[in-house]
Amino acid sequence: MRISHHYRFVFLAYPRTASRSVRELLDPYSDIQGVHPTRTGRKHPFAQHMPAREAKEMFDELGWNWFDYRRFCVVRNPYTRVVSLFHHYQDMREQKAPGFAPIPKLRALVKYAIERPKTFKEYVLSIDTRQGMTMPLYDFIHDDAGNCLVNDVLKYEELPDQLPLYLRQLGIEVDASEIPRVGSSGIGHYRDYYDDETRAFVANLYQYEIDRFEYSFEDLQ
Repeated sequence: MRISHHYRFVFLAYPRTASRSVRELLDPYSDIQGVHPTRTGRKHPFAQHMPAREAKEMFDELGWNWFDYRRFCVVRNPYTRVVSLFHHYQDMREQKAPGFAPIPKLRALVKYAIERPKTFKEYVLSIDTRQGMTMPLYDFIHDDAGNCLVNDVLKYEELPDQLPLYLRQLGIEVDASEIPRVGSSGIGHYRDYYDDETRAFVANLYQYEIDRFEYSFEDLQ
């Protein structure tokens, strides 16, 4: 998450959608940076992947008007996002050395990752969308009454073209070449991870993204 009072924007970091790249790009223009959820508190109340509903509640608590800001996030083809999520948890499992997680909450997160199923199919069929990282976009950007709390959703696949144009509307001049390339995992062909069962399972979990943004499994290269 990034917040700017000067440029009047709120960037909501939907996980595994180049959010780290966008956050780094926005750092020079931001007054507030989201922190790891284990680090939140009075001094740093905003978590890095905080959903819109929780962010708005914090705005209300602080006396800020949520609707005075341009709120946006990025969406990604769910089939590729799930593969990225799988590798994220695989990376966490590899970082299970003693002393890796000195904070109790963080230890719990690492323990959760370590105990995740080891194959992609086992992982997909165990996805709990109530978990923050695997939350569907609908839940990430809507409140409990079904109201959409963001103005705009950019597409991950078109980010080099869309993001500079979007930021220009906010008074920020950047070029596509300035977007950092971080967190790229080089994990190969996404189609190869799926069978019919996992493909159908992901389609059911993330039907909102697929329908609204016209994603399909056939989009994958």
